[in-house]
Amino acid sequence: MTESPDTSALEALRTLLARYVVAIDERRLDELERVFTPDCRVRFGEVGIEGRDALLVHLRENLAHFHETKHVIGEIVAGGATGDPVAPTFRAGVTAWHAFEGDRPTLTLHGYYDDTLARTEDGWRIAVHEGSEISNEQGAARPGGWSWGTSHQALRGPRPQ
Repeated sequence: MTESPDTSALEALRTLLARYVVAIDERRLDELERVFTPDCRVRFGEVGIEGRDALLVHLRENLAHFHETKHVIGEIVAGGATGDPVAPTFRAGVTAWHAFEGDRPTLTLHGYYDDTLARTEDGWRIAVHEGSEISNEQGAARPGGWSWGTSHQALRGPRPQ
């Protein structure tokens, strides 16, 4: 069975979105060079960003407000009316949890990422990325020093040597 361009692009997008959210959550933003085209266009709600370098500046400035983030990608479906194999489009569900610095309540956003891919010399990359918020909810403030990693470790106990 021959792999269709949409299947190839869909698998590439799964990998690209996984790299994207891990890079954000682990604050390894330089890895986004392997995710976005240099001339990408990104929109988060009303905020429009032109180019990968500008995206990195935006993310560094905005992530500084958070002690920790956790992004989870849901189902990804092909989108767009044309089914263009040169610039395929997809929609992915996303839930993004944010723990602010200080004693502010956490914020969880629910929405979508709409992405258009471009094939480059290095493989598929995201050329257009739009984040849309559908709903949000606030949670309890987290005590200083709390994180998913430290709380999970406390529940499991020390790792075996």
